[in-house]
Amino acid sequence: MSKTNAFAEELAVNIPSGEIYRSKSGVPLFFVGSTSSDMFASLFSINERIKFKEAFRVATGGVGNEFAKINSVASSALLPLLVFHPLFVNSEQDNRLSIKIGQKFYNRVFFEIRNKVVRRPSCIDIVLQSDDGKTLLFLESKLTEYIDGIKDKAIYGKGYWKLYSDTRIKEALKKGGFKEPLLTANGVLLSAPEGVYIEGIKQSLSHLIGIVKGPMDIKEDDNYPSDYLEQYRKVYSDAEEFIYGTIIYDPTAIGIGKEEFKAYINTYKNIFSNAPEILASISEYCGTKNKPLTILETPITYQEIFSNNETFFDNLHKVKAFYRFQ
Repeated sequence: MSKTNAFAEELAVNIPSGEIYRSKSGVPLFFVGSTSSDMFASLFSINERIKFKEAFRVATGGVGNEFAKINSVASSALLPLLVFHPLFVNSEQDNRLSIKIGQKFYNRVFFEIRNKVVRRPSCIDIVLQSDDGKTLLFLESKLTEYIDGIKDKAIYGKGYWKLYSDTRIKEALKKGGFKEPLLTANGVLLSAPEGVYIEGIKQSLSHLIGIVKGPMDIKEDDNYPSDYLEQYRKVYSDAEEFIYGTIIYDPTAIGIGKEEFKAYINTYKNIFSNAPEILASISEYCGTKNKPLTILETPITYQEIFSNNETFFDNLHKVKAFYRFQ
């Protein structure tokens, strides 16, 4: 059994219904057969069904085909949706709720936002708007990816040659234990230290490119509501500063994946402690300097969010219990 499946088995103990279903391969599931937003809303006693339904549609309609995966107990898309959906407002109205992260309060969330990168867009899990509208916080969310997504090397497209050949990026990666990137005929070869989740580091660099380049054009037949992209374009344009970070589930309460968690956190911190150099390199790569952009050098944990915002979670008691935010 993989560690992710073992993690899911342990997490499944707290499914609110008390029922654990399984796929043909034995993966723990919430439901049998097809799923819907109403089923999850009932399971987790979510009061604002209309808001949750629209947030569910957007969060599962991205390029990662998350709708097909969200029934898994270890769904990476479900965690941010359940935690942040109270801030989802598909209109210009103000939200009466807010959540504190760092020294700022945020009262609006966007899910699965696509920004321009190279050929394919960067699809970032969470974008939070500060209550004064001046700051956007972009967050890449991780549940168990850093546990079973470990490889010793991975290759990425030729479009990244220029970025990964920059001495500043090479030095930042070196401080995280990476070998010097190799520019091959097939693309950029990254080699990570033993036991580290390469994709998470690469994703963060791609997301930073996306934040600088801005919103991707979306086809009309996508699952995004017609006004959703325009609302994001507006808040992106109106914001005065951007912040990028990673939010990650601390597996301590589950008891599985703790070593992988620590390894990823340490590698991430060692690389992104070189934030000024990384951002300078990305600005040159993009050929533009956008609004002020800051990198949170240490990942935020979901547990920290809970401990700093207990009132926010008052109506999400089943979400708290399931993910052991106690």
